[in-house]
Amino acid sequence: MGESKPDAAVNNKGSHKTSKTWSSLSYLRHREIHGLYMAERSDVVSSKYYKHLSLKNMWDPEATLDKGGHGAIFNLEFSPSGDLLVAACERHSLLVFDPLSQKLIKMIQAAHGDCVNCVRFLDTRSFVTCSDDTTIALWDSRNLKSKVLSLDGHSNWVKSIEYHRPSGLLVTSAFDDTVRTWDINRYSNEEGPREKIVLQFSNLIRMKMCPDGSKMVISAIPGKLLVVHNLNLDYLQFDVEGEEYPFWGASESSLVSFASHLWPSKERNSLEIIQDFPEECSPWCISSLEVHPHGWCTLARYTCKKSRNEWTVLHDIQDIADTSLDDVESSSKLPRRLTHSIQEPNVAKGYIKEHCFSSDGRIICSPFGNSARILGFSSECDELGTCVHSAPSELCDLKTLISHKHAVVTCRFSPTHSLLSMGCLGGKVSFYQPKL
Repeated sequence: MGESKPDAAVNNKGSHKTSKTWSSLSYLRHREIHGLYMAERSDVVSSKYYKHLSLKNMWDPEATLDKGGHGAIFNLEFSPSGDLLVAACERHSLLVFDPLSQKLIKMIQAAHGDCVNCVRFLDTRSFVTCSDDTTIALWDSRNLKSKVLSLDGHSNWVKSIEYHRPSGLLVTSAFDDTVRTWDINRYSNEEGPREKIVLQFSNLIRMKMCPDGSKMVISAIPGKLLVVHNLNLDYLQFDVEGEEYPFWGASESSLVSFASHLWPSKERNSLEIIQDFPEECSPWCISSLEVHPHGWCTLARYTCKKSRNEWTVLHDIQDIADTSLDDVESSSKLPRRLTHSIQEPNVAKGYIKEHCFSSDGRIICSPFGNSARILGFSSECDELGTCVHSAPSELCDLKTLISHKHAVVTCRFSPTHSLLSMGCLGGKVSFYQPKL
């Protein structure tokens, strides 16, 4: 099943030299012994798995007591162990699934007072949700009858939640133009969790952080990406206070189509603006952000002011060594940040379309109208590091997954199983697995 001869190119130092066939059975055996870490020779097997994703089950809201009263599915999130899937819904609700059986375990009605926008797991049992009701809620999956606590502080729709593991702080962003931290580990009934505004600027849209907590990525209107390198949340508020953000006036810079610069250049909380986008269309609203599982790049989806289409783009956010302000004057000295891009249809205007990386970072699932596309850096699902060219290239369209009757707006890969889940505006959740 799924058998293929091992690639001769992987017979290098550190690889296992053997003439045995690398098959699905050997793939699963290696994973059982060594965990999620896989040798290079799994490339061929991974490619077969991703290219043979097919519909396993479609959860129909008509089977629930409220007949789909939860509304559209806005966000999906797996637990780190892959044994739970939580869906954030339009009509104030949360859905909790068993991903392996694809059955609904629990529906939490009135989880918030407005649309639920995002779910993030802190560990295998605790997760956090945010809503248009301006609040954040902490939940324990062992007892979902009520939320553990509710965090109040934002004054507008909360759209992003991240957990900064090095500091143990919860980080949120909202349409009130603020990024806030919450020390939920020092919560008290009298004072509540310690809250602090660490960034504040106009037209903030989304916020993400690298898995290791070393970088923060922020999008804002009109079409700007801000990367904070060497992130230190304790000093972020003070390090950027009084600094002129590189957003303002940057669109007239000669560096618009080239790599951006550090501003100012410093070891802690160094700001960088990314202005490197496809020449065909400039971004207006970057509504969806995702970071590669290894922190190598960002995945952004944006709309254009005078175009009916959207774009999915990848930017390298790894540190550029020895970059000085003198290099800014000569754009030819700087490498480009843009690595890959592809054009998307702008279906379901006004809704955020959330794409995602697979757990190994080899492929991307991107909403595509009433379906979703599997995109890769190469036709064989190679690692990103082996597919970076001298000039930006187009993502490979590997497969289209068709099943929904309404626009797909969110998708997520399981961190532990070969499983993909998608949610649509009609309230249905679909599950895909490889069929070899």
